[in-house]
Amino acid sequence: MPRLSILIPCFDPAAELEDTLVSVLQNRPRDCEVLVIHTQQYSDPYNLRDEVQLLRVSGRVSLCQLANSGLAAATGEVVHLLLPGMAATENWTDEPLSHFDDPEVACVAPIVVQANDPTKLVSAGVTRGWIASRKVVGAGAAASLAQPRRWNVLGPTFAAGFYRRSVLESLGGIATHLTDDLADIDLALSIQALGLLSILEPKSRLIEQQPVAKPKSSIGLGKARELLFWRHAQLRGPVSLLLHPIAAMAESVAASTGNGGAVASELVGRLLGLAAVGTAARHGQKLADARETLAAGEAPASLSLAEARREKSAADQTAAPARRAA
Repeated sequence: MPRLSILIPCFDPAAELEDTLVSVLQNRPRDCEVLVIHTQQYSDPYNLRDEVQLLRVSGRVSLCQLANSGLAAATGEVVHLLLPGMAATENWTDEPLSHFDDPEVACVAPIVVQANDPTKLVSAGVTRGWIASRKVVGAGAAASLAQPRRWNVLGPTFAAGFYRRSVLESLGGIATHLTDDLADIDLALSIQALGLLSILEPKSRLIEQQPVAKPKSSIGLGKARELLFWRHAQLRGPVSLLLHPIAAMAESVAASTGNGGAVASELVGRLLGLAAVGTAARHGQKLADARETLAAGEAPASLSLAEARREKSAADQTAAPARRAA
């Protein structure tokens, strides 16, 4: 069994993957496996099958669903999620893997630097603001400032992060109904609720060769933001709950950069998300089950893409009455 499983979810490996995969294969540690989870036909022109597991998933799926399929196939103690466009550097896995010697560590956030100026950060992980559902830590700052004691990092970004596989599996994998844009902060908050540790590791460095697309305001994203809030409402104080309507409005306006139509779409999504507020109780039970599973050292049920789709379908059906009313 390898210590590390590197999971690279992508839609079209021929168009998206080459630079990332070359850097990974050049710099990977010996004790690891590399899995590319994709949707398009791939002819494998470089004959990579001896070095990389190519897993094709059919149908219309998200990056989160592809990552869950990779997680189901992974065998390493630690999984490293890596999106196309990221370039690995020498020894980038060494320090993160050493942190997992501590059983309380659930995830490690590497730093991601700009390709045209490696002294500047793209990200050092994610956190949650008073208004923002998800806030990227360190964007545009000097890479030298990325220190664990200086910044409050709840977890890594979805573009590049290390996770203990047993923790992800105990949570049922990555929540697919919160969109690819909020999956990382949802995982980070769940890990915080479990009482486990998240580490920022500035010695682990990746280079952003191709910028990751920023989320665009939409009904779906507004709904996901509202679902995220209620899934983790137990981590917030009573003042935050009382001021949530104001914060939600402020976030919708800020995310839409003042565009009236985009603001309206976000707010409609927020209303639809309210209809599924019961997911908070279900997520609380999932966290309780995860604690028991991890404490007992049990192997949770295997993940599948079908289960991820059922979870998303259940959330959509819960919100359907409000959608019709709207």
